[in-house]
Amino acid sequence: MMLRINPEFSRLTQYVKHLPDGFDGCGEELYKVRNEVRLIEVDGVKLVVKKFKVPHLINRIAYGFFRKSKARRSYEYSKMLLEKGFGAAVPVAYREDKNLGFLSTSYFVSLYCDYGRDFNEFRRTETDGREDVLRDFARFTARLHDAGIQHLDYGGGNILFRQKENKTEFCLIDINRMRLGPVDMKSGCENFRLLYMTEEPFRILMKEYALARGFDADSCIELIKPYIHTKS
Repeated sequence: MMLRINPEFSRLTQYVKHLPDGFDGCGEELYKVRNEVRLIEVDGVKLVVKKFKVPHLINRIAYGFFRKSKARRSYEYSKMLLEKGFGAAVPVAYREDKNLGFLSTSYFVSLYCDYGRDFNEFRRTETDGREDVLRDFARFTARLHDAGIQHLDYGGGNILFRQKENKTEFCLIDINRMRLGPVDMKSGCENFRLLYMTEEPFRILMKEYALARGFDADSCIELIKPYIHTKS
């Protein structure tokens, strides 16, 4: 077993050490397809615990000896985003269980980000008076890209937000897949492709994104056109 605890949450060390015993069937199931995500309250703290699926043999070897596990990347990327001033779920811990050095099960633990809304509400709908949210999100993403950060699973369910004091705050989740390095216009615009939005919100988003990064708005709109969806 290998685990790392955020020093701010050292009181939860024993919970993380015994996490496999306190995961299955505990708390509220938030998601379960390949991986399983549960909302679990421990000592009055609401935690989101993600249990990653046991990888196939080649990846068990790779994650065991050569590459960082998804749990570890989730922890480190969350920490990095927060240090750079971007919203992310506060990392509490990660844990890796290995057998003969091969990775078997891994867990990522974070604080529950209770923002109440996510970008799936824009999925195949019109703006309906939410233009300010789109513009705020465009500027947020522009800052992210200017910092050389791309969230590779930048879909609606992974972008949480809330409106507070006439501004929109964002919290990124499911961040084990990131690309770090310069972000040009093409890769930056195509980073929005998983939002499944219709033409109106995409146009607002791309115009503001282009303005924030000094790109040509029409060129940005052309790049996102293949990913525009019709209403459901």
